[in-house]
Amino acid sequence: MIRNCFVKGFKVLLLLLVVCLSNLYAQDALNREMISVQGRLTDSSGANKKDGDYSLTFKLFTVESGGASIWNETMPSVPCKNGIFNVYLGKSNQNKIDGHFKGQDNLWLEITIESGPDVFASETLLPRQQLVSVGYAMRAQNADTATEATHAAAANNADTVTNGV
Repeated sequence: MIRNCFVKGFKVLLLLLVVCLSNLYAQDALNREMISVQGRLTDSSGANKKDGDYSLTFKLFTVESGGASIWNETMPSVPCKNGIFNVYLGKSNQNKIDGHFKGQDNLWLEITIESGPDVFASETLLPRQQLVSVGYAMRAQNADTATEATHAAAANNADTVTNGV
């Protein structure tokens, strides 16, 4: 009887694991189109901003200062606790971010606090922060110009095709 309970429990656990993993796999493509950004909002004295919701505008630039933004997104209600916020840039279907990286060697992120507790006028946080690679992303830079691939959905130029149509 104990063995039967264990087997049934194991089957339920296995089923839950499969469902969870399939959901993660299905969301994988969407997650690659977003960038996670965490930050700390402080006042001019360095103290954390008050807890509450803030309207934040995020912009990407190809230069460290000046210039025109190549992408922007305003998030009207970003929760902030102890000065800390966490957002996903490009989450909006109307404002995808992934296409703005191709062909760019350097990008800088600018954040503007539009409104929130004790915010009486918009405040642009300076200096802009340069976006840099993380771990496995450095390997991905080879994907656009790979000389060999075990799978490719399409190729503009291929010298040899095996099992292709």
